[in-house]
Amino acid sequence: MIFRGSSKIITKLQLIGLFSAIIVKSILVLSGLESLTSDLGVYDTWSKDLWSHKEPNHLPLLPFLVMLINKLSLGMFNALLTMQILALIAWMLSVPVFSNILKAIIDNKFHDHALILLCFYPLFGFSFVLYPAPDKMVHLLFGLSLLCMIMQLNKGIFIISAAIGLMVHKAMWPYFGLISVLSVYKRYLKPRDLFLIIAPISIYYLAIYISQDEAQLGIFNNLNSDLMINATVLPYEGLINSIEFSDVNSVVKSFYILCLTLLAGILLIENIYYRQLLNVLLLTPIIVMSMFIVPFVVTGYLRHSIFIIFPLFSSQKLTQIQNWIISISKNFLILVLVISNFLFILKTYNFDLIDVTWKMLLQAN
Repeated sequence: MIFRGSSKIITKLQLIGLFSAIIVKSILVLSGLESLTSDLGVYDTWSKDLWSHKEPNHLPLLPFLVMLINKLSLGMFNALLTMQILALIAWMLSVPVFSNILKAIIDNKFHDHALILLCFYPLFGFSFVLYPAPDKMVHLLFGLSLLCMIMQLNKGIFIISAAIGLMVHKAMWPYFGLISVLSVYKRYLKPRDLFLIIAPISIYYLAIYISQDEAQLGIFNNLNSDLMINATVLPYEGLINSIEFSDVNSVVKSFYILCLTLLAGILLIENIYYRQLLNVLLLTPIIVMSMFIVPFVVTGYLRHSIFIIFPLFSSQKLTQIQNWIISISKNFLILVLVISNFLFILKTYNFDLIDVTWKMLLQAN
């Protein structure tokens, strides 16, 4: 039920994702662009000494899985390839999960286009398979919890996926927390189930604190700095400061930020008015992050906004936007979105194709 779907679009998107991953991976390897850059290097180092709590600002499940697979494969797969395989598997499994959620909450005529947007969300939907931060894994786990709540499936699956999700990525904590509370409100979960959800991560941090002298639970300080919790700033100050129009990339990013924030605000007002609690909870983290995010981590704000697709296509008022989207050819929409993800992958690995092309055009003129 969870990972099954009869629609041909599911198989089509999975095959496109698989072949895209192989092609882009080949390009990155042959060009020498691929590397353990930024957080990927942190996860690699941490996986070699897991109990050291090497990176207190992040969560331990991904480095644990990298370590486990490395041991089981006798070192056959390097850390980067291991993380990419895990991300690809998670992305492919999320396709039928997202499809089943969409079938339950939106008009069927919107299903295919909404699913395409979820799978190849502009810039970020697929790019984090090849730049394998834990996004795809935690999005799958959240999708599983969401589907279980909506369809009233076995609550054990909800509890396990939410508990694991809390060990994967801190940016998704608000999403898991809010739908867990909603599940209690809808009597799908019992209050004591919330303790089961937070138990694994609580035990982990308690063990770290006990085993290490003066251990710093830096993830809370990291959240504080990312969201300016203690800073004397105005709401949206960080978001406004991240908007600039100095080059092509900054224009794209600024346009993305403005459109997303405006759309989330409109949808939130509509869903509060119609008392659509699920959509309100899906939109609340986007709104809160937009108010308090710092410019340095604005990409995190954008890449976890993928779940805005659910309230967008269940909206009763934004029918013009919905009809405009479904008027676009599915193949053309896939092509444009895949290209946007490809460009972002290259930029993430420090090759900015847009910037290089733009400078070549300027020189030619």
